[in-house]
Amino acid sequence: MPGQDGQINVAILAVPEVTASALYSMFDLFSSPGRDFPFIVTGTAGEQRMRPYTVARTQDGFQAANGIWVKPDHISTASKPKTTKMSDSDSQNCVTRFRAETDHLADWQSG
Repeated sequence: MPGQDGQINVAILAVPEVTASALYSMFDLFSSPGRDFPFIVTGTAGEQRMRPYTVARTQDGFQAANGIWVKPDHISTASKPKTTKMSDSDSQNCVTRFRAETDHLADWQSG
């Protein structure tokens, strides 16, 4: 869901099995729309259209796959951006494997 500044807020769920390349490549991917193409064609970066941030079951950091330390973004419940929930059919595989994480994300989105 777009924030007051028009940027789309994108929550990226971090789980202990994630690798740094997967997590932070997604962060970089969602940071690019609106910003990178104008830079390529004009030499001046455009306005970023998405605001990605990482969320996890806890705001405490954790050691993920390959030993990388992941510290989710700290966004209080009162100030967290509104996000667009992924479709229920897309989330079924995540729900069964990462029950605690998906329960936390569902609570977080509804709060």
